[in-house]
Amino acid sequence: MSGDSITRVSHDGCPQTRRALQGAIIAFFTSMIALLVILYLVAPSIYLETLQQKAQPTDTHPLAVNLFFAAILLFVAMGAYGVLRGWRWVFWVAMLAFLASALEIPAGILQLVRVIPIQQPTWYVLLRMATGVVEFALGLWMLRVWRACGVWAQGR
Repeated sequence: MSGDSITRVSHDGCPQTRRALQGAIIAFFTSMIALLVILYLVAPSIYLETLQQKAQPTDTHPLAVNLFFAAILLFVAMGAYGVLRGWRWVFWVAMLAFLASALEIPAGILQLVRVIPIQQPTWYVLLRMATGVVEFALGLWMLRVWRACGVWAQGR
């Protein structure tokens, strides 16, 4: 038995893995866009608090909130386009961002137990923590795919 047979990795499943990974990330981005729209319509105060602006009784969607909302949507849409095109730099940025989102979980816990001042409603902190769990799982999957099949599972 030679040592070469141990180090060889089969890339037979890489095309299916690529489609599955890209589909999962696109589904995540789509759900995040839907969530952003729902938050924009139902709780625009979240955006006001993020931008550290005061709410005006006559204007629930000021220009700054609209521009911020549009910029986030454009950023997510460009990320989704990069995923579909298989851009290598998008893979690395997404993987690092998804893995770093694990920090949302302890930060959220510290906010819920009042160690860190909470600035958003409790439901929003819990939503961010749940999103962080999903992002972290995607980041771990991307890391595993990269180790087995290369960037975007295109082979090495």
